[in-house]
Amino acid sequence: MSDLALITGGAVRVGAATSRALAEAGYTVVIHARRHLAAAEALAAELGGHALGADLADRAALEDLMDAVAGLPGRLAVLVNNAAVFERAAPEAVSADVFDSHLEINLRAPFRLAQRAHGLMQPAGHIVNILDISALRPYPGYAHYSAAKAGLLALTTGLAAAWAPAIRVNAVSPGPVLAPEGAADPSGFNTRTAQSPQGRAPGAAAVAAAVRFLVEGPHGITGEVIHVDAGRRSVW
Repeated sequence: MSDLALITGGAVRVGAATSRALAEAGYTVVIHARRHLAAAEALAAELGGHALGADLADRAALEDLMDAVAGLPGRLAVLVNNAAVFERAAPEAVSADVFDSHLEINLRAPFRLAQRAHGLMQPAGHIVNILDISALRPYPGYAHYSAAKAGLLALTTGLAAAWAPAIRVNAVSPGPVLAPEGAADPSGFNTRTAQSPQGRAPGAAAVAAAVRFLVEGPHGITGEVIHVDAGRRSVW
């Protein structure tokens, strides 16, 4: 019976790449989805894992999700907090509902999932939070999103200190990785990523590889952030 790895938002894009990487590492993946449940089910069938649907903004649904994970055969060993909401708005136009939704999905849900995972991971486990380089330098029009991701950065280091040595808590901080979902014209994205030192976007597989490294890597690594941004931070 293999250990379980729960990946929130694990059906598409970076989440799907992470699900594949952890399945290749030998984990039974538990792929969470909300809008993309059919894709989660198809990917879980391919990888020999499980698919679970939940709206992470619904606190009762989040608890039900973790209850379902607890009922699966195997022990939860890995939690990847990947699910996020990313909605552009000028700061003066951000409504209370939009601000609250970004905090709920991008910060409160990862914290509550981590709390529940703490009780399921004994004697040891690993939590990886997916951040964003905008946590350090907010993108124009995304101050509310960046604030939530900055909170997740603080949460990463705080939980790492609190739960060591049993549970390691680290983060991966991507730069622009893939063109926005549904973008009709990716030329603006391609122009921006071409200006990075590597001259291209790192891609979802690079982020997934960083997650796998942290999960499998040296046990002396906790409270750390790996930036997967094609060198973008170095030219800010």
